[in-house]
This record gives sequence, C-alpha cells and structure tokens, in this order.
Amino acid sequence: MKPHKQPHSTVSVSLLALTLLCKLSVVWACPSSDCSCQINKGRYIVRCNGRGLTAIPKFKTDDTTYDELTLADNNIDSLPNDAFKGLKIKHLDLSKNPISTIDSGAFSGLGGLTTKLVLHVNQMTQFPSSALSPLVNLQHLELKGFAVTSLPDTALAGLSKLQILMLESCGLVDITSSDLTNQQSTLVELNLLANALTSVPTAAIASLQNLASLNLAGNQIGTIKSGDFDGVAKLTKLDLASNGVRSIQEKGFTALTNTLLQLRLQRNHLQDREILPLMQLGQLRVLDLAYNGVTNIPSGLFASMKYLEEADFTKNNLSNIKKSMFLGLDDSVKILKFAENHIAEIESGAFEQLHVLEELHLDEQPDLSGVLNAYTFGGLENSLKMLNLNKVKFSTSNWPAVHSLVGLQALKLANNDIDNVPDSTFLRLNSIATLDLSYNSITGVSQPALNGLQTSLKSIDLSNNQIMSLDKCVFYQFDNLATIELKANPLNCDCRLRWLRKWVEEEYNTPFLLLAITWKCASPSEHADVLFRKLSINDLTCDSSTSTPTTCQDLRSTTTTTHKAESTTTTTLTPHQVSPATLFINITDVKDTSITVTWFVNGTEGITGFSVEHQVLNTETPPKRKLSTHRM
Repeated sequence: MKPHKQPHSTVSVSLLALTLLCKLSVVWACPSSDCSCQINKGRYIVRCNGRGLTAIPKFKTDDTTYDELTLADNNIDSLPNDAFKGLKIKHLDLSKNPISTIDSGAFSGLGGLTTKLVLHVNQMTQFPSSALSPLVNLQHLELKGFAVTSLPDTALAGLSKLQILMLESCGLVDITSSDLTNQQSTLVELNLLANALTSVPTAAIASLQNLASLNLAGNQIGTIKSGDFDGVAKLTKLDLASNGVRSIQEKGFTALTNTLLQLRLQRNHLQDREILPLMQLGQLRVLDLAYNGVTNIPSGLFASMKYLEEADFTKNNLSNIKKSMFLGLDDSVKILKFAENHIAEIESGAFEQLHVLEELHLDEQPDLSGVLNAYTFGGLENSLKMLNLNKVKFSTSNWPAVHSLVGLQALKLANNDIDNVPDSTFLRLNSIATLDLSYNSITGVSQPALNGLQTSLKSIDLSNNQIMSLDKCVFYQFDNLATIELKANPLNCDCRLRWLRKWVEEEYNTPFLLLAITWKCASPSEHADVLFRKLSINDLTCDSSTSTPTTCQDLRSTTTTTHKAESTTTTTLTPHQVSPATLFINITDVKDTSITVTWFVNGTEGITGFSVEHQVLNTETPPKRKLSTHRM
C-alpha cells in the first residue's frame, strides 16, 4: 500500500515552487519587449537580432549582468550617447548594421565589465577613438566597414588588455607599430582581412611579442619578400589568401621555420617554382594552396614537413599524381585534396607510403574512368576513411578501385556514369556508414549489391537516379540505417514499396522529421507527383498479378567457390573475414587481337612473391610469357 500523503505537504511544496518561480521571474526579467531572453548553461543572453530595429531599444535596467547582448542584423544607423546606460554587458554584438554615426559617449558606463565588442558600420570615415576609450577591459574587438586608410593617433591607446583585434574591410593601406603600442604584450590574434595593404606590415607585427595568429587575406600583397616576418617569434597561423601573390622570395618565410603550423595561400597566382620556398616550413600541419596555378608538385616539397596533416591543391592545373610528390609525408598526412584539377594519370603505388591518410578528395576531374583500377589506392586499404570521387566519370568498370578499401567509412560517387552496382561490391567494405550514389543512372539495386554494409550503413543517397522501385530485401538486416534519400527518381508507388512506407514511419516518427522526405511518386497515375510521405500503406496497392518476396535471404554469411589448379575448395566468408591470398583478375577492352588484363592480390601475409603468366593457345608449341613478377 502506498503511504498516505498529507494535504499540507502538497500545499507546502506548491508554495515553495511558486516562491521559486517568483524569485526567478524577478531576477530574470527581459530588459526589452523588442528582444527575447534565455539562460543557456548559466549564461544570461538577450537576443534582439533580426528584429528590423532602426534604433537601440529602451532597456529596463537592474542588477543583472548580461553575458551577451546581440543587436546584430538590424537597421540601426546610429549609436547615441548613453545608448546602453545602466546595463551590465560582457559581450555586445552590433554586427550587420548600417551604422553611420557613433557619439563619443555611446559606450559610457560599459567600461568596467565589457570584454567583447563586435561593431559593423557603413563606411564611416571617422574612427570612433573617443567612443572606444572607456572600454578599458576590452579583450576582443571586431570592427568592420570603416573607410579609413590609417588609424588615427592613439586610436587604441586605452585598450591595453586587447587579445584579439579584427579590423576588416576598413581600407587600411598600412598599420604601424605605434598603432599597437599598448597591445605589444597582450595581442595574440590580429585580423586585417580585406583591407588595401600592398605589403606585409613587418614593423607592426614584429612589435607584438605574443602574436600567434595573423590574417592578411583579401589584401593586395603581390610578393612575399625576404624578411617580411623577421621578429615575429611566436606566429603559428598565417592567412595570405586572395592577395594576388605571384612570388615568394627565397627567405620569405625563413623567420617562421620553427613556429608556423598553418599556412593558407589559396586563391593566389602561385605556380610550381613559386612554392619552393615553402620547403623550409618544417613545422607545418596545414598547407592550403587551393585555387592557384600549380601544374606539378615539386619533388621534395614536403621532404622536411614531417608533421604535415593536411594539404589542399584543389583547383590547380595538376595533370598527374606521382609517388615522388609525397616524399616526407609517410606517417603524417591525413587529408589530401586534389579536387577540380585535370588529373589524367595516377602512378601505380602513388599512395602506398601514406600510412595514415584518412581523407582523399579526387572529385570533379574531367575523366578518371581510364585511370581508376585495382591498384590505384594500393597502400590505403586500412587507413582511408573517406574517398570523394564525385563527378569523375566513374563507371561500373571502375568498381575494382574501391574493392580493397576495407577501412572506408564514407564513399562519395555522386554525379558519375554508374548505371548499376554489381553484386558483392561492398562485401569487404563493412565500415562504410555514408554512401552517396546520387546523380547517376542507376535503375535498381539488388540485395547482393549492398551485401557487407548491413551493420555499418547509416545513410545512403540514391537521389536523382532512374529507380522505379526497391525490393524490400535490399535493406534487409540493415539495423543502423537511418537515412535513405530517393528524391528525383521515377518511383512507382505500388505495393512493392509498402515496406519503405513502414520504414519511413518508424525512422521519421515526428511531423518535423517527416518534412525531410521530399520524394515524389511518378506512377501509378493516381499517385503521380504526390509526396511519398503523404501516402498511407493502404494507398500502395497492386493487382493480383504482382508478386512481392515473402522472405529475404540472409547474406551476412556468403558461400563462395574458389578454383585452384584442378581442385575445388569451398570457403565461408563473413564481412569481417577475408580469405588470405585472393587473386583478383579483371579483363577489359576485349578486341580481336588484344585484351587488357589487370590484377591485384589481397591478403599477402606469408607470400614472398608471385608471378602472372599467360599462354597463347592453338599453336603448335604454346609459349608462356611472363607478364609480371612481384617480390614482397
């Protein structure tokens, strides 16, 4: 029997709860009806962003300290004196406003507490030195849109605690050491994005004793000269993107040899010889050379970069990938990006020494169909986790290129020439969680085609293909599958898709999640152009002549037969077991007088070498011609 509760106990608890609620409402009253307020992880936040405000609202004041007040993305054009009088604000965000006037007392009263200010203006020609001077505890200052070619004298003199300074799109043609006199020991990050600098402000940055991050992107620095970074003792991040850099002198980065970890040079005009001075940067972790004019990566460029983890050569003029390019990266590089080049050749064994490579981007090449084969990714079998081959004219004959990549977790093959997925393609690829086959010409997928992915696959994208129906057995035993994308397919919404409608109900079990299902039916006529999610299971009907499978085959264990000499052996494989020493042979381009034969061997443990020979039949003495000998 449950104990009897006394009435007065309930009343007492209710009164206590009411008292607490009253106290909370007194302590946390939103200071303006134009804003919304919330407590997020103990932080008091006032959000007035995107409200169409044309002026700073009238705020009610109390003893509350606001961790953040954001007035971003409005139409505020002026900051009058005492605009925030009586408020206690740690972070103040005034970004994305067309502010054109700032009174000298606009931030009066905020100096003791405010540590971060974000302020965007509409090409103001007067720098707000007087307005900023009371903010003596400011640590983070972001200013954007001031039309000034140089900072006024003592513009930042009172801000002696600044650690992060951003002066974006201000038209600055120079910045001097005197501009940053009071920040020499405090400033850690300096962002001068999108100004009009024509050279590196060497004197200014050399005076900053603890500068770790420097952003000079979007300026007009055409040459990195020897000595540009002399005296910069602690710089770890440097961004020189979108400057029109055409040359780097031999000692341009010498001063950064032992400190620089990230260098971004994307969207410049660098070619092969111009990137040779980068060889001395032995501590680099990230190198971004995307959108330049590199045609051949110089051999030895990475020889001293034994810690480099990511290299980006997207959108250059590379035509080949060779093993010699990667000298020095054996045990460091994890991400390589070669998208949007003109690659027509990948040297056999090009990647075999890259023992920890996890991501490889080869997407958007004119045509890799004749390049990708069973050897292309040799050496990456266990390490590679993501392979991007979108838009490279990958066709059904190229599937052997990925067969051995047992460590893959994501495979992107969108926008290619794939018209079918052969059976057992993924038998060994049982770590793939994300598979993108969108924008192809696939008409259907069989159950054996995806065999091997039962325990790993979470998301598959089959949108923009030619699929009319999917057998219910295709995803049989796929317990972790959470997303199927089928939009822009000519779906025939009849009884054969009842299983899919039931799956949608189970996986997308709220009205909000259901909105993600945007597939439409193409047939039968009564369902044409109707959203699949709007049909019930009972709407999916067939006539009596249509049959659907009642049971699905358990493919998690597959029996295969292997022929060797005159004997036959039968081996049972599961997705996590690999038969040792399996020889894969691919015969293509069969003509009257010739054929093309390619092969590779998986599971080479215990093998010291192998050779492949062929015989010319129907001759009096058929000669044996050795095609290849390989020593392990």
